[in-house]
This record gives sequence, C-alpha cells and structure tokens, in this order.
Amino acid sequence: MIISFSCQNFRSIREKVTLDLQASPDKHQREYFVVDVPKPRLKVLKTAMIYGANASGKTNILLALDAMRRIVTSASQNKDAAIPVQPHALERDKASVFEIAFVEDGILYEFHLELSERCIISETLYHYPKRSRALIFDRQLKDASSFEYSYKWTGAEFSTQQMDAMNLLLQNRTVISGVGSFQYSGPINVAREWFAKRLMPIVNPKTELFLHCMDNYLLRKEPNITRFFIDQLQKADLNIEEIRAYQHKIHLGQIPEPARSNMIKQGTVSLNATVVNAEVIVRDLTIKHNTQGQSFELSYNDESMGTQRYFGIIGLLLELLASKIILIDEIESSLHNDLLIHFISSFLKNSAGGQLIFTSHNTALLNEKEIIRRDCVWITDRKEDGSTELTRVSAYPVRKEHALDSLFKKGLIGGKPNLGPIEIEDIPNGQTL
Repeated sequence: MIISFSCQNFRSIREKVTLDLQASPDKHQREYFVVDVPKPRLKVLKTAMIYGANASGKTNILLALDAMRRIVTSASQNKDAAIPVQPHALERDKASVFEIAFVEDGILYEFHLELSERCIISETLYHYPKRSRALIFDRQLKDASSFEYSYKWTGAEFSTQQMDAMNLLLQNRTVISGVGSFQYSGPINVAREWFAKRLMPIVNPKTELFLHCMDNYLLRKEPNITRFFIDQLQKADLNIEEIRAYQHKIHLGQIPEPARSNMIKQGTVSLNATVVNAEVIVRDLTIKHNTQGQSFELSYNDESMGTQRYFGIIGLLLELLASKIILIDEIESSLHNDLLIHFISSFLKNSAGGQLIFTSHNTALLNEKEIIRRDCVWITDRKEDGSTELTRVSAYPVRKEHALDSLFKKGLIGGKPNLGPIEIEDIPNGQTL
C-alpha cells in the first residue's frame, strides 16, 4: 500500500506536492476505509479521490505516479536513451524529484529518486525491518560529465559479484530495475516487485481493458472467475446471464477494412510476434442477455460503451481484491452514477489491502457518505504561475454535517474554475445566434 507520494517538477507540478494516504482520527466508516499497518504503526486509507478544475493538474498527480513506476522498472540497455520524465515548462534545466513510502509484506519502504532526462542524480531506499529506519542503498551522482557515482550498499545483501555489476549500472537506469538482471532475492527486489506487480499502470477514459480481462482472467477458463464476472454484470442490472470467452488465429489480410482497424483499435485483436505471415490472435466475448424471458447474444464489440467499460472495471475490481493499487483518471467515464458508487462500495467493503486512487468531475460522489471520508478527498488548484497545488479537504474547517458537493460547487474548498461571462460580443464570420 502507498503511505505517501510526493512529486516536484513534473508537467504542471512545479513545487513539491504530496498525496498523503495516512488516515486521520475520523472514525467514519473506519472498518471499510482504513488498513492498520503494524511496523511502524500506521493507519492507511484504501482510497484517495482527486477533484479540481480542468487544467489544474489532477491527471498529472496520477501520471507522476505512473511515470515513477515506468522509470523504476525500465530495463533499457541503451545508455543514450532519454529518461521519460517531463519537467515543468519553466523548470526544464532543473531535476525532477519523486518520493514514495509504501508497505509490502508488512514492512515500510521509503524511496527517493531525483533525475533529469539524461541521468539518475540520486536514488535512495530505506526500510523499517524492526520498527527503526535502516538504509538499504544510496546512489549519488559525483560527476555529470562521466556519469560517475558513489554508492552505499548498507542493507542490499549483495554478493561481491552482484555489487560489482551494480557499480557499473547505466546512468539512465535505476538500481531497483538493475537487480532484475540477475538472480537476487534481497530487499531491493521486494521494492522492484512492488513497483512491477503491485502498482498498476494508469487507466484513463481511452484505456481499453478488454485484453487485460481476457488474457488475465477469462481465457484461463476458470469457472469461479467466469462466475465472478457474470455475478458482477448481473448486479449492474445489465440483463446478462452468460458470457463465453474464446480466441483463434487468423491472417490479418483476411479481416476486411474498416473492421481490421477497429478490432486493433478496440483491443480484440493483437499481433502475435511468434507467428509468421502476419497471423493475429483474435479474442472475442459472446454475451448472452435475457430480457422478459427472451434470450439473445451479442459480441463484445456490439455492446454499449457503458457495458464495455463496466466489463473492464470488473477486471480492475479483481486486481483490487488481490491487493493491487489502481490509478484511474476520470473514473466516471461512461458509467451511471449508481453503478460507479456500487463499484467503489464493492471495493471498499471487500478488499483487505488494495488501493484505489482516482480523479473525477462527478461531484455527486462527494455527498455519498458510504464512499466518502473527508481525509480521502483532495483538491487541485492552478496557482498564479499555472502550476499545481494539491490540498486535502480535511485541511479546511469542514465539519461532518457539511455537504462536500455543495462546498465544492461554491468554491469554498477550492477546485472551482473562474469562468468568464457567457455573452459573446464578436461572433465570427457574421454568424447570428
């Protein structure tokens, strides 16, 4: 689980912002929202929801987390490859900084990463194996022209050969990614596994989740998994009684246009690099509906956008139940408000260690007591220089009896755009209204 995440000099984030997931003393829905971490003693929230005006930086908070994940796990062997970090437009000559504290296997880890597009500048990992803070490794850039580094391997548990290999690590690769190149089971690998397998890639409104659900779940043909999808679809009031997943190979040239382009775009077909003559693997899902006693079947591609979206959301729910960390930008995309509340409630009441961090414009959620605590709601604002400011709602004098949606709409807790008048003085091209 993430305890806190900080970022500085990334996209619209200029000065340091921190997303803190430690719970306040608030007892509201504590049994569903809060997870106790014994070493050191912490109370961690299972969710964080970020609101704000357009262009205030909501998405960039999630993109910063996702960028850190990709950088930390990158296994590139090209020493000249640029590190995929995007500094603030007015701070391009300065380093970007990421800091994260997370818990894995009951142990707290703290990771600091400072870097430019050219190289890693500093990288440090601590953990708390016995309640007190202990250094695992520290890497500092000594000479930017030759990319010479100094290292401390206090708790890395490396062999001499492994240490020699790590001392020759490329300037654009992290230490955490480097341990994936040899057999190693020490504490740095725990961190690598957390970034690679616990923190999931960002999901946005255009993310196609079909292949994820098919390849990771339904094509395994496990009856309990298929039953889970059907149960969740039925609870969503979608009149679905049966689903059938299958795949087969076909030559790409046999698929006519525009069907070929649509299938590739929607994720129901993917190129198989091991197959010659441009063969592809086609995945499809047949969905059986029952309405007023009459049954009919539709292909996944013929279903509504809302049904397709919720089908993918079910796969994310399974990840949350497996204690994964899910980042969703604009969580309400294509979903009815009641269905969205149902999904968030299902996660909160059934997941023991997963975390859901999302952005939203759906202010109706702010008044739903069963999925809201004041300490889990965050607001982004655009400062005078255009950069992002991040504030927790509980930092405002908000009482339990206050309706958060009303406060947000009135701009009393930030996040409200400052719009101009609706009158149009100069209509282009002589158009009349």
